[in-house]
Amino acid sequence: MVLFFSQDLHISFIYLNKGRVKSYEKEVRHVFDLSYLSAIPNMTVLAPKHLEELAIMLNWAVKQNGPIAIRYPRGADCCKDISAISEIKYGKWEKIINGEKVAIIAVGKMVQHAMIARKSLVNKGINPTIIGATFVKPIDTEMLKELINEGYSIITIEDNVINGGFGSYVLMELNKLNFTGKFKCLGFNNEFVPHGDVNLLY
Repeated sequence: MVLFFSQDLHISFIYLNKGRVKSYEKEVRHVFDLSYLSAIPNMTVLAPKHLEELAIMLNWAVKQNGPIAIRYPRGADCCKDISAISEIKYGKWEKIINGEKVAIIAVGKMVQHAMIARKSLVNKGINPTIIGATFVKPIDTEMLKELINEGYSIITIEDNVINGGFGSYVLMELNKLNFTGKFKCLGFNNEFVPHGDVNLLY
C-alpha cells in the first residue's frame, strides 16, 4: 500500500463506514479511519452526505490522479431534503444553507444530522449556515477565510474520533489564518465505542 501513496499512483478506495453494528460485540474500529487516512501524504479523502452522491464522487475520482478514498456511511438516509452536489471541485466544500453567525461544517452523513438539528436551532432563534465537507482532505481554506471574514463561530461534526480527525485539521488551518472566534469540534472521544444500532450511535 505504501507504494501507491509514496509514488502518488492513482487508485480509488471506496469503503463503508460501518459504525456500530452488532449489539453483542464490545468494540468498534470504524471511528478512527478519517484520522489515519488524513495522515497519509498525497491522500485525498471524500465523504458523500448521502448514498446518491457516492456515484457522483466515484465518477469524479476515476478521472483524477493520485490516491483517493471515498468513505460512505452505513444505514439508510435519515434526511430526504438534501440534493446531491451538482459539481465536484477539488478541495471545495458545499454551502448547503446560508445562515448567520454560526457555521456548522459536517462530514458525510453528519450533514443530514446537521440539517435535522438546524430545524430545532431555528425554533430557538439560531439560524446556522450548513456546510457539507465534501472533502475531508484537503481542507477548503477559501471557505474558512470567508467564514472568518464574516465573523462566524464555527462548529465541526464528524462520526470519527476527535483526535486527528477532520475537526482537528480544520482547527489547525484556522490557527494558521489567525482565527480568534469561537470553535467547537464534535466527534467521538479517543476510546473504543460499544457496538449498537447505527441510528442510536448518532
